[in-house]
Amino acid sequence: MTTKTKSMIKLAREIRETAGGGKPQELRDIVSEMIPQGRYKFPSSYDFNADLNGREYRFIAGCYIDDALRMEFDTDPYTLGCFNAWFLAKYIPLTKEQILEAQKAECFEVIGQLVLNCGNLNELLEAAVGYDDYGHFFSHYDGVAVELETTDYRMFRTN
Repeated sequence: MTTKTKSMIKLAREIRETAGGGKPQELRDIVSEMIPQGRYKFPSSYDFNADLNGREYRFIAGCYIDDALRMEFDTDPYTLGCFNAWFLAKYIPLTKEQILEAQKAECFEVIGQLVLNCGNLNELLEAAVGYDDYGHFFSHYDGVAVELETTDYRMFRTN
């Protein structure tokens, strides 16, 4: 048995244990997305969704996770505007009280657009991940991020 095959089996077992089960074909499909392919040794995908054991999961490579997070918020100013006022006040030229008033008026998209226009999105997201980790943003089911030990991917349950 080759080293690559052994590592694929180890990864499949880790994913199956984390998910509480999974069909062999589901596990093969997931592992084949993560394992480097071809001559340049890149995985087929750095960010993908998969069904496993009747549940949906999202898998994101560690080298890509910050880009994935930034892309989600780049196109969603409404959700940015929903962040806590005390937190947002560090990144936009409004006071906490002004932000709270705007949020009471349901101006979430305007607040989020202000964050994007100020150019502080990267800094804001880095701090947000420091408080809540990635699970809060990608795991809509339970907020948990599982760092897989066998590979540089994180696993998030989405339903």
